[in-house]
Amino acid sequence: FQDVSAVIYIAALSSFDQKLMEDESVNRMAEAIALFSAICNHPLFKSIGMIVFLNKIDLFQQKIKTVQISEYFPDYAGDFYNEGSQYFVDRFEELNKYTERTVYFHLTWATDTQQISDVFLLVRDLVIQINLKFLSL
Repeated sequence: FQDVSAVIYIAALSSFDQKLMEDESVNRMAEAIALFSAICNHPLFKSIGMIVFLNKIDLFQQKIKTVQISEYFPDYAGDFYNEGSQYFVDRFEELNKYTERTVYFHLTWATDTQQISDVFLLVRDLVIQINLKFLSL
C-alpha cells in the first residue's frame, strides 16, 4: 500500500432499512458502517486519506418521508433529510480512531452527472492535497 494516498469508500445512504442479500439478519447500513470501521482503522491505512461517498441521496430523501430511520437505528432522533444524512455522516466519522487524519464526506446522487463530475474534481484536488501533505510540501 505504499503508493496509496487515499481510500474511497461508497455506501448507499438509502440502504438504512434494507437487509443484506447474503444474510437477511444484517442491516445493509450497519454492515457498511462496520466494514468502514475495519478499513478506516486498519494500521496499514493509518496515514492514508479517507474519502466517503454517501450515495443515493435522492432515494434517501424520498424514503425518509415514509420510513423512519429510528425504526432501524433507535438512537436516531430526527425527521428531516439534513438531520438524517448528518446522523450517518457522524456515525461514520466517529469511527476514525486516528484523530490526526481527516475523513472527507460527500453526499452524492450518482445519476446527477454534473454533481458527480464536480465531486470528482474536488476529490482529485483533495488527493493532491493529501499527497502534498504527505510529502510535507
